[in-house]
Amino acid sequence: MYSITNTANYELIIEYMECYENTTKEARYPSFKVGPATNYTLAISDRINTNEKDGLKECNGMAFSTHDADKDSRPYVKCAIKRGSAWWFDVCVKIANLNGKLDRCNETTLKSVSWYGNHRDVVGITLVEMKIRRKS
Repeated sequence: MYSITNTANYELIIEYMECYENTTKEARYPSFKVGPATNYTLAISDRINTNEKDGLKECNGMAFSTHDADKDSRPYVKCAIKRGSAWWFDVCVKIANLNGKLDRCNETTLKSVSWYGNHRDVVGITLVEMKIRRKS
């Protein structure tokens, strides 16, 4: 991802459907880059095209955490293990976790694929796609 996103300007588009809804939503970030292999730090611009809460905003500037390389802002918590996935974790809650386990809506847990949207807390999602597009 670093090799791709650092050769030109890219935008990130996330399409998702929250549990119990029948409409696909979109989060668009006009600037998206991933840093070099030392940390794979996320660099995104502010989200556009919505008034909803931003599930990825808190991840901006964070290093990519995995089970064996915990890089979140609270190293004693180990978010990658707690959330069951690798991601740009700041803290373990109230952020997106798009690499989590895809569960049924009535069975969502902290390890489920989730997005922090308009609801009071993290909500499960039934569909998610992350796409990058080169900008001219």
